Amino acid sequence: MPGTAEAIIIGAGVMGASLAFHLTRAGMKSVTVLDKTGLCGGMTAKSGALVRMHYTNEPEARMAFAALRYFQHWQDLVGGACGFTQTGFIMTVTPDNADRLRQNVQMLQRVGVKTSVLTAQELRELQPFTQVDDLTVAAYEPESGYADPRATTTAFMQQAQRQGAILREGVAVTAIRTGGGRVIGVDTSPAMLRQARSRAADADVDLDLREVDIRDLALEEPAGLIYCPYRSLLHLPTWADRRRTFERVAAALRPGGRFAWNAIAFDYRIASSLADEHRAEPVPHTIHYAIGDNRIDINLDDGSTSSLWWATKNEWLGLIDIAGLELETMYGGFDREPYTEDSTEYVFVTRRIG
Repeated sequence: MPGTAEAIIIGAGVMGASLAFHLTRAGMKSVTVLDKTGLCGGMTAKSGALVRMHYTNEPEARMAFAALRYFQHWQDLVGGACGFTQTGFIMTVTPDNADRLRQNVQMLQRVGVKTSVLTAQELRELQPFTQVDDLTVAAYEPESGYADPRATTTAFMQQAQRQGAILREGVAVTAIRTGGGRVIGVDTSPAMLRQARSRAADADVDLDLREVDIRDLALEEPAGLIYCPYRSLLHLPTWADRRRTFERVAAALRPGGRFAWNAIAFDYRIASSLADEHRAEPVPHTIHYAIGDNRIDINLDDGSTSSLWWATKNEWLGLIDIAGLELETMYGGFDREPYTEDSTEYVFVTRRIG
């Protein structure tokens, strides 16, 4: 994978593929697309792929109207196939929203969309099978339809690659580096794994190291132990991310299998002594605490930033309970020190029930 790029796009769904296509079409020479799964491996593949302009937000409607031309003339503008089928589009509303619908159609007509308001009887004549007894009006767009989401994404990406874009599948982005208010790079899992494998080999330790997003963890066989070292769970920013992780880990364990991890036991006294003070070791940096967000920003002198989100003991215990695990033991350090109120580290060992 190239070490630098003018643009790095994270995600190879239809949005990422379209961005790659348009950036390279506009003349950008170095565009790299990264995806942890592969082309169209996420929500795009599950999309109904409606092609319609009926939106209440005018900028979004204008964008959809501009996109319609691409679907109508795909072979000429992009190449390949998108599977566009023109069926027309109907939007119905309850009688109390009839005036809003009329206003929305007027806005769309100003944008240039071919759309109109139908009475209930006109809708019945257009679609004889519809039940219109509880309707007053409906909006009708004759030029709308649907596309094939996989074909659309593939065509965009293939043409982007012909124009110079690079697609890297199976590459998970683990961090985004910023500096001066701009993104200056990303950290990807392969480099981290190479370093971990090298250190494991030096220590003569046999480890099964996998390149996955732990929120989507799935193993071929149930594991006896899953360990998340180096406070890595603190890189998950939301409760939803952590809950999903714990549930997936629990599902990957065999009955009685263990899940272990370590995390910061946040201490306000330590935070106040470190906050916004420049330090030279191990590399020049400054630590900033966003207390309201439970976030620690490590700002390096080169302009990059790495963020961690801490959790309380009770929050960790809540995740254990939700995932169907049980706490086996909790230490205050890696030498099995008992956890006390003065501990600055949590070391959790849990077990799958059953």
